[in-house]
Amino acid sequence: MVLFTQVNSLFTTGNEVEGDVRKMRLHKGTRIYYTGDMANREGFGTIVAVLEPTKYSPQQVVIKMDDGREKKVPTAMFSKEYKGHGGTRFVTEDAYRRWQQGQVEKLKTPWG
Repeated sequence: MVLFTQVNSLFTTGNEVEGDVRKMRLHKGTRIYYTGDMANREGFGTIVAVLEPTKYSPQQVVIKMDDGREKKVPTAMFSKEYKGHGGTRFVTEDAYRRWQQGQVEKLKTPWG
């Protein structure tokens, strides 16, 4: 029973998802960045729905990409921080922009 309580406490009800480890909230309207893969191009999108977990599926979000594609993604596929490689497939747009700005700052740093 304790294990069920711990797992159940990872998620809130309603249109928010809160991961215990990542302390990350995904809700309707959140902008995301998808890194793409060999068959799917990268892009930005917006979460349009949060689907609660069922007996047969984990909690998921529905993302409407800016180019018109729609994706249904388990929340476990999101990372709190973008690392600049394929291991962080879905992140918030803010996380991507922080990484991008960090890369620009590294380019400005003089070699010494």
